[in-house]
Amino acid sequence: MILLGTVALIGWAAITIHDFFQDMAGGPIRTAPEYHERDIKTRQAGKRAVAQLPAEVGDPDHFEKGPGSTSCVDDFGFDDIGVTRDQPAYKWDLSFSGRDAYLTQLKEIRTAWEHRGWKVRDVAPSDSGPGKNLPGITTTDQDGITITLTPDPYSVGMRLTTDGGCIRHQSEVDPYFVNEASDSMTPARTGSATYSDRVKITAGPVRHFTPSTGASGYSPGKHAYRVAVTVTNESNYTLDMSEGHHWGSDDSNDNDEVRDPHLRSCPRELPTGKTADCEFAFTTPNEASQLRFSFSPSHYHKPASWNLTTR
Repeated sequence: MILLGTVALIGWAAITIHDFFQDMAGGPIRTAPEYHERDIKTRQAGKRAVAQLPAEVGDPDHFEKGPGSTSCVDDFGFDDIGVTRDQPAYKWDLSFSGRDAYLTQLKEIRTAWEHRGWKVRDVAPSDSGPGKNLPGITTTDQDGITITLTPDPYSVGMRLTTDGGCIRHQSEVDPYFVNEASDSMTPARTGSATYSDRVKITAGPVRHFTPSTGASGYSPGKHAYRVAVTVTNESNYTLDMSEGHHWGSDDSNDNDEVRDPHLRSCPRELPTGKTADCEFAFTTPNEASQLRFSFSPSHYHKPASWNLTTR
């Protein structure tokens, strides 16, 4: 019994010490997909809250990324290469018809949040500025995301913000290539890659392209090529494609992206189990036999690249 007690005590001490240093370092290191999912949940929490307000007050789909906290940094050098810190945060600008309308909605939102079992806390009124003496409220939802409704300290309007907290995470999701076009000088008609979170992309084929009259990035005398891209989301979270990356070039490196309203754009978000077809176009000064094309489906996915034939 004494031996078992000693072993248990040592194990408890080891876990406690590990947790202490982990907390001191800024918490556990999440995977890039885990952070990506947290970012999506933080945005969706705000969209749901704004959707509860009258339509004239605000648009759930009209939001900006918030600045987060300036303390979400690695002050002591705990983060290794490939590890970073981010704080998912978003802001919605709201417009109420007047003070009474705002206070009425504030009361209704408080009641709705409390009905869900969320603890609602008061935000002290500002003693200066356009929102002077107007109160606000804040809560934490079932996912641990902070939601706050307050007067905007810098304007006559109101704002709703969401904050997912400071998170240590791997910088990017690595792609696992399944097509030789990614590392071969011999171009292929198509290239494909599967990421560790089961997001799959296929690029190609490349086709000659005649931009429409309303296209930008194209000038007469240049050649234009269109690249088809298919993205399939088999991950367990909604894929945020609003900040993906793409580019194309030939050997001249004198290339521009063509923006044409007739090309199929990628959606801002791709739900689990869904597929999206997109198109991108680029110019070359001379007729090209191959195009080097790179694509990442989101800000958190490392770009995959292929040599694609244009013939």
